[in-house]
Amino acid sequence: MPLGKGNSGKKRKESAGEWKPIFLRALATYPVVGEACKAAGIARKTAYQWRKEDEAFRLAWEDAWQDGADALELVLIKRGIAKDNVALFFILKGIRPEVYRERHELAGPGGGPIPVQHDLSRLNQEELMALRGMLLKVETAPLTGGEAARRN
Repeated sequence: MPLGKGNSGKKRKESAGEWKPIFLRALATYPVVGEACKAAGIARKTAYQWRKEDEAFRLAWEDAWQDGADALELVLIKRGIAKDNVALFFILKGIRPEVYRERHELAGPGGGPIPVQHDLSRLNQEELMALRGMLLKVETAPLTGGEAARRN
């Protein structure tokens, strides 16, 4: 990796061994990549390049990111219900969308598929034949993995 100046304007650390632990500690404290880069004295591009090329660093990054998200969650819990929690909640939605995103699930009776009924009486003979052809094509087409699982 080329050496130069990071986002903070300070000379970058001479080797990844010097800046990686600093970067990871900062990321675990506040899960903000730009701030972690400043703390480590490196450019964002450097951090992302190392994450792309070094599997161990990528895994450590993920761990540090989760630690930072845990810290944010703890702050939110400790503050309780207050006006300033709205901002923290939006940050958490960005960091942990699998936990905090809004989910909408639609289901039919008993949690099954939603029944759909169509009034075909308004179709002319030509449209009915075209629809029949499309349905036959769908019913005889080979199933992909996900489709096969849903039909079984």
